[in-house]
Amino acid sequence: MARSMRCLVVLALLAAAVACANGGWAEDSVVVAVGSYCNKEGGTCTESHVYALDLNVTNGRLTEMSSVVAGINCTFVAASADGKAVYCPNEDNTGGGVHAFAVNAALSSDAAKKNNVVSFTPLGRPARSTGGTHPPHLSIDKSGRFVLIANWGSGSVSSLRIMPDGSMGPLASVVNVSGRPHSAYASNSNACVVVPNHDANEINVFKFDQATGRLTLKFTAPTEPNAQPRHAAFAIDKPIVYVVNEKTTSVSTWRLDDDACTSLTPVSHTSISTLRPTDNASEWFSAEIHMSGNGRWLWVSNRFICTNTSDAAHCNGSITTFSVHKDTGALTLQGHIDSGGHCPRVLATSPDDTWMLIGNGGIEKPMYTPTSQHIRNVQTRRISADTGLPSATAASMWTMGWDSVGSPGGVVAFNRPRAA
Repeated sequence: MARSMRCLVVLALLAAAVACANGGWAEDSVVVAVGSYCNKEGGTCTESHVYALDLNVTNGRLTEMSSVVAGINCTFVAASADGKAVYCPNEDNTGGGVHAFAVNAALSSDAAKKNNVVSFTPLGRPARSTGGTHPPHLSIDKSGRFVLIANWGSGSVSSLRIMPDGSMGPLASVVNVSGRPHSAYASNSNACVVVPNHDANEINVFKFDQATGRLTLKFTAPTEPNAQPRHAAFAIDKPIVYVVNEKTTSVSTWRLDDDACTSLTPVSHTSISTLRPTDNASEWFSAEIHMSGNGRWLWVSNRFICTNTSDAAHCNGSITTFSVHKDTGALTLQGHIDSGGHCPRVLATSPDDTWMLIGNGGIEKPMYTPTSQHIRNVQTRRISADTGLPSATAASMWTMGWDSVGSPGGVVAFNRPRAA
């Protein structure tokens, strides 16, 4: 019996060694999809890529596995609830489109390559039209049957059907609005769609037909003057919406009628700042907002207007952490960290909220050497279960090359599929 146990232990150790030799990617590790801008100084953008990275859930290490060509500026990324498909919009001023990709996991037959590689395979070509132009954002409704899109360029909001195989189906609805909508989200009940309308300084609320995908504009709620609402996040178990305001670097809290979609009421007439006391508000713009899976923490990324081109660290953005009151949804500032790079446009967390992923780098012209790792990277930070604060230093950093892809435009993390 003892000898049998020793044999089992030896076999387990040998299996672990083989896994390490093949890249050390456990089947329960996490896939990170990264969308990208393809802008180049002095050149013409013709294609971008969506990257598949492996996130080691033990140490936070990021490793690139594969990439797929995805047209012009396929930036913000979203994953289906089952992790079998990834979607991204083309931020194209001449006509927006949505790409769909199947998430594939297979053992590599090439001994020189990693084991259990994840790749993205196009589901249908070409990209499906969004019915508008320059869509910077998309999300998936709660049923998983529709993609919701904000068309920044044409000033419209649209929905596209997701087919049973995960590919994009026909356009279900397009509604024109005033201003420039920046993002679109289904509410917790899936009855409403909330759209932060950046240039109009208002929030558009739609009734959403969950059977047909039809959008009907119900009303608009004005924000604070010159707030420039950008993105939103929902409380987990309450009809509360948190909106990040780009220009005023703040978060406003709203209560939504999540059944009839007839009212959106500010919880407080004063938004809460996302900046540190020493920050000059005129030099900062807020970008992304993200709610933890357990509803305890809310994070916001802030971008700094860099003027000191000789000091890379001086140009770094910041990440702000708030705690969320379990009963009222009220926010309390927990603290700030340096983002570890310029212009943290996007952030996400691992499915278990253990790791934060920060996407540094935007479409703005680099303030210093384009090849600098401070410009275009995705970093991992361990999140404290007690305070919600990400660690001050990165556990791992994956860097984009300016000449090949530009910069991170979106990031999403999800549990990887099992290898066939």
